[in-house]
Amino acid sequence: MTDLVPIDRAYAALDKAEVALESLDANCCEPGRSPRMMALGSTLRSARGYLDTVEPGHAEATVKLIAQLEDAGAQIGSLQIDCCAPSRLPLYAEMLAKLNEVQRMARLASDQKMH
Repeated sequence: MTDLVPIDRAYAALDKAEVALESLDANCCEPGRSPRMMALGSTLRSARGYLDTVEPGHAEATVKLIAQLEDAGAQIGSLQIDCCAPSRLPLYAEMLAKLNEVQRMARLASDQKMH
């Protein structure tokens, strides 16, 4: 994936975070957690909307995206701490790592020189 431009890498990382969330939700044994996972899904979709606005020279879009990523990270942390199945912990870690990659790649994309 190293040949992709930063914004494409950001989208790919967000895609992987969403796939991990789908896996968590599909295998969750605690029905009360589903609304929280749905809320996280909504936050990730909102982050994707902000990612759609990231352009070179427009740092304000990146700031809004990062705020959404921070919110998603807090939701992931809360779900992870409440998780009753250690086998799912790698999925939470993967989501956090992918959100971090989205953040880094979005910053690179917005910092690129405009042609």
